[in-house]
Amino acid sequence: MANTPTGVTRIIKAAGYSWKGLCAAWRYEAAFRQECILVLSALIISFWLDVNSVTRVLLIGSAMMVIIVEIINSQLKQLLTELVQNITNYQAEQKISVQPQC
Repeated sequence: MANTPTGVTRIIKAAGYSWKGLCAAWRYEAAFRQECILVLSALIISFWLDVNSVTRVLLIGSAMMVIIVEIINSQLKQLLTELVQNITNYQAEQKISVQPQC
């Protein structure tokens, strides 16, 4: 624990890890790419609309929530896929080990 970064160094490293995660989501998740494009389009349109600043902030906030929820959804989907594969492999190993020896 003595070598763990603190302060600004920790924030910079965390930002780097976050950026790598966003790049990985862009590269491997089609739904994330689609929603990013739609959110970007909605944000551009929001600046052309004649709305007050509160409405614009709410629109931008809800657009960011869409991106956050999509990332969480993608990670949960990946986690469940790996969990099901591990359970299936475990059950197959149990069946092999329980079979009677001839």
